[in-house]
Amino acid sequence: MLFGLKRYLVPNPIIPILIVFLATLVIYCVLGNAFKRKPLFSLRPTLTFNYRPTDWGASEYLAALTAFNILLLVYVACFIKLGFDLPKYYRWLLLAWTCLCTLALISMYYNVTTKYARFSSVLNISAGLATACFAIFTAPLVDSSITDLTGVNADKFPAAQKTLNLVAVIYCWSLIGMIVTMFVFLFIGFHTLFKTTSNTRASTLSVVALVGIAYTFVIYLNAFSELSRDLSNKRIKVLLVYSSFHVSPDKCGLVNQPANSKVALLDDDKAVIALPDPTQTYTFKRVACSVPGSDREG
Repeated sequence: MLFGLKRYLVPNPIIPILIVFLATLVIYCVLGNAFKRKPLFSLRPTLTFNYRPTDWGASEYLAALTAFNILLLVYVACFIKLGFDLPKYYRWLLLAWTCLCTLALISMYYNVTTKYARFSSVLNISAGLATACFAIFTAPLVDSSITDLTGVNADKFPAAQKTLNLVAVIYCWSLIGMIVTMFVFLFIGFHTLFKTTSNTRASTLSVVALVGIAYTFVIYLNAFSELSRDLSNKRIKVLLVYSSFHVSPDKCGLVNQPANSKVALLDDDKAVIALPDPTQTYTFKRVACSVPGSDREG
């Protein structure tokens, strides 16, 4: 995982299973009570649908869209299990769309925008301080990774330091976002079970929000795990070469080097060359290099 942060987070696969189970239990209880008072369909005198969107507001439409997206996710998952293929891009697009609809529903139903406005100054200052703390915390880990990979002091690669530190801060904020999503799920679950009024519409909106945030948390957890796997040493090497290795080997008089090799210039006619490797992405070694009139920063 990224820069040795794995020891700070070990995702437990039982969490999403418990969340889905609890969400299903809540749906069963709430919808069972709702349909006892007013069945979904009426058979007399003919088959009719008892619920009409004539007086719906934005929250109701968002709830319906969220419920439809979740149902679509279930069908897509079933078809994939049956062997049908769906491009990964469309899968992530559907997941992201479901999360956005859920967050919009929660924001509107719980009036999050107004509540945020009351504490916006404190929250913005806290976010700024947290970002600064993350940058300070991750900087030594970034420097250690660069030094371990190249065998050169990380200060020789200022561009790589900035790039990788930015990635590390984004990673930390992604972790915070996952934790916040979990607490939002717990809050909505508590509100649905103990605070929801007897109003059927309010109960339905609350249940849809609960199921939506449960799916959002599971999606977020999987996306975070995917990000953690992607930000391995191989990806760090790619970012390192992209940010600081900009000179072709022939500029240093290095011939017969593999294609896509790149050089980062150091002081005192020294350099580090990044050699493509089929198993490790890149390997690094120090070489002699003199480029007249060039900057010595990689």
